[in-house]
Amino acid sequence: MLGVALALVGTWRAYIDGLQGPPLEQPCRILACDPDQPGRAADRLADEGPEQQASALRFSLLALANEPASPFRWCDLGDLYLLMRSPGSAQSADYLLQARTCFRRAEELAPSNPNILQRIANFYFQAGEPAEAVQRTYRILERVRDFDDIIFSSYTRFGVPQADVLSHGVPPEPAPVRSYLRFVITRNDGRSDATSHVDAAAAAWNWASSLPQAPIATETLAKSYLNLLWRQKEFSSVVQAWAGYLGSRAGDYPRANRIFNGGFESELSDGNPPSIPPANPLDWRRDDTDGVDMQRDLQVQQQGQASMRITFRGTRNLEFHNFSQTQPVPPGVYRFRAMVKTESITTDQGVRLRIIDPDAPAHFDLSTPPMTGSIHWQQVELRVEVSPPTRLVRVEVARQPSLKFDSKIAGTLWLDAVSLTPAN
Repeated sequence: MLGVALALVGTWRAYIDGLQGPPLEQPCRILACDPDQPGRAADRLADEGPEQQASALRFSLLALANEPASPFRWCDLGDLYLLMRSPGSAQSADYLLQARTCFRRAEELAPSNPNILQRIANFYFQAGEPAEAVQRTYRILERVRDFDDIIFSSYTRFGVPQADVLSHGVPPEPAPVRSYLRFVITRNDGRSDATSHVDAAAAAWNWASSLPQAPIATETLAKSYLNLLWRQKEFSSVVQAWAGYLGSRAGDYPRANRIFNGGFESELSDGNPPSIPPANPLDWRRDDTDGVDMQRDLQVQQQGQASMRITFRGTRNLEFHNFSQTQPVPPGVYRFRAMVKTESITTDQGVRLRIIDPDAPAHFDLSTPPMTGSIHWQQVELRVEVSPPTRLVRVEVARQPSLKFDSKIAGTLWLDAVSLTPAN
């Protein structure tokens, strides 16, 4: 070790004497005019392949001798020793030892520098010591967000167990936790095992939800997680996650009422307008179509502060299923209720409220009679019996095309106080 240390901190003139290639006065002039030149030369030579590594090492030592207090130079030299290590060779263990010495010295010089800590962590990952690496990445995550994805990718690449990541690898503070949630929920690492992706996201979500600072997750993260679960058809988990995130804001959803935001008291999180991604798969959905306007109405309501207003402009004889909500519903008997108000709804078909199994409409399809003309607020009600294989129920405002000559629908429907409650 003493010989290694002496070699690393010896004067640059001693190394110039041993250089191959350029004459002595050329590196002297380079060093005098541009102290960074030896480091750049070392990088270039290292990139040229194993045959140039010895020359790269000499230039790296020269750069370090010129700046012995630079943690970056120590890291450069450590990286080069690690690169020169060939598994199974006689010198492999010695190069690893010298690399370790370099990175330890770099950490002594800059124990809080995130750039240096990241390079030290990379060394420990490559040396097969992930626990040492995680100690450094944790300190980085406490300070900055610049390396988050690099760190989290390294956890995956080098096989750090997620239990260790959650207990030792991510500081339990809002910013790093949100960053880790975002990475785990949205990452696409090319694996075909979607189940393990969902399991990892669920473990991270449950861990974040249990922290004393909860709720840490943002609504955008929550909706990203819901969409991940929805795509994998983890329907019961979707409902639990959303209700857990909302807490007291969930109101009677989902235990007493399987419809979310049935009174339209909250803005719809359906991605409409598109500047508010992602959409919430459990909220009402508006699919824009020509000739129809769909908006929350803060001036007209049956209860609360808002209702939903759907206005048909009288320009089309359209088939309409463009306002709906889809919910996971366990088997059982339910009572569907909604308050409706209409104004000047035309055509024989009018509008209806419809409840179907979106995956198997032939198995499950109920609807109210068509509503036409003008109706003051009144309650509509349906008995809904859910049985396998139905897992999802969709409530929609529907309209069938008219076969009459006067077929273009006009008028307005208001909808409020929508509920789907257990019959018992």
